[in-house]
Amino acid sequence: MADRSSLSRLVRMRAKAGKGTMRISWCPDTATRRQGLAQDGFTLIELLIVMSLIAIVYALALPAFGTLTADGRLNSATNALHAELRAARAQALLQGRSVALDPTAGVSDPDIRLSVREWGGSEAAAAQNPIKDRQVRFFPDGSATGAQIVLSLDDSQWVVDLDWLTGKVSVGAR
Repeated sequence: MADRSSLSRLVRMRAKAGKGTMRISWCPDTATRRQGLAQDGFTLIELLIVMSLIAIVYALALPAFGTLTADGRLNSATNALHAELRAARAQALLQGRSVALDPTAGVSDPDIRLSVREWGGSEAAAAQNPIKDRQVRFFPDGSATGAQIVLSLDDSQWVVDLDWLTGKVSVGAR
């Protein structure tokens, strides 16, 4: 089988010899064509094996993506609540009056569970008092009604602590 470089040399030699213009199309003979067909594409078995491997990887990776999105939703709700609490404290300090905030206002995801307990309160007491009756209050001097707000989704939990003396809001994983 002649390769392209030898074909181009042949064309240049004939052009120098004055044989005139030549029309060239590079097409291997039929024996070479039959030989090359086996290497031109993929077999059905190879395609099925690759598709099976892709399906297995997808099936293994899909639950991990579900966990990532759930953690992201919980993290987003926690950050929104943290920002609202800090904004309420700043508003109380700037305006010189007390500001009350409902902790459920910043959480729009219905799957996320909230529990609020006052400092020194137990989880059982927090479970008995519905979240809607609880309000966090910031006072003009920066202090607040101390509380611990627990946001949970599936097995993950985040805790937003509100210090009663300083009104400082902190977030941590539980």
